[in-house]
Amino acid sequence: MNEITLVLEVKSMLRRQGFDVWIFGGWAEELRGISRMRNHGDIDLLMRDEDFNLLDEYVSSHPELETIPQKTYSHKRAFYYKGVMIEVFLISQTPQGLFTKFFDHFKYSWPQHTFDELYLHEGKVLHVVSTSALFQYRNTYALVKKARKKTKSLLFKIRKRLYKYSA
Repeated sequence: MNEITLVLEVKSMLRRQGFDVWIFGGWAEELRGISRMRNHGDIDLLMRDEDFNLLDEYVSSHPELETIPQKTYSHKRAFYYKGVMIEVFLISQTPQGLFTKFFDHFKYSWPQHTFDELYLHEGKVLHVVSTSALFQYRNTYALVKKARKKTKSLLFKIRKRLYKYSA
């Protein structure tokens, strides 16, 4: 069951292993008071790192974590934990700022203060993405969807050409 206790458990499990993960998506919006309480189908996290190498290694070495290959992209990894899908989005940090490269071609710039606001929940400090980052992402989500559609179209064309040449 996807409740706040599971969100905290997953976040703590990954942070104990050294992953710089922050609560994102619907759970972050609810905790920040941007959206009202509701059922959540997954748990979204942002991870500040250069790549997914260590996370991939960690997930593959823990049988309680089940990789979701269909959700493996340059910008995202996903796995099941206790029957709930956990999606981890990669954020890289350069001197120019924070960014995610969605589908290998759409560079999305995050606000400088994405990771600056800690959140207090029932006496515990939580790492929840900033309100400004949540609003900005929601306001530009159409661009991310467009990048996804472009990627699917390119993959279809590549598969079509490969089939043509292999026949």
